[in-house]
Amino acid sequence: MYHITVYDQDASTLHDEPLEAKTDDEAIQKGLKWLHEQNYLEKAYRIFHSSGYLVRFNAHKYKKAFVLQQKQANEE
Repeated sequence: MYHITVYDQDASTLHDEPLEAKTDDEAIQKGLKWLHEQNYLEKAYRIFHSSGYLVRFNAHKYKKAFVLQQKQANEE
């Protein structure tokens, strides 16, 4: 059994559901298809086996404002 979780840029959960698949490859294929259908491919997501190991993920993208804010804080 696999699971897919999708996050928005603020780390709020957009989707968190089981994913029916028998193999890692099938979980990736089904997960990517679902992400594409929902227009979530650019979001942060993880597809993982119910035992806990990570099969595939997409990390959050840096926010320019956050990076600039950190840079300014370091300069003060």
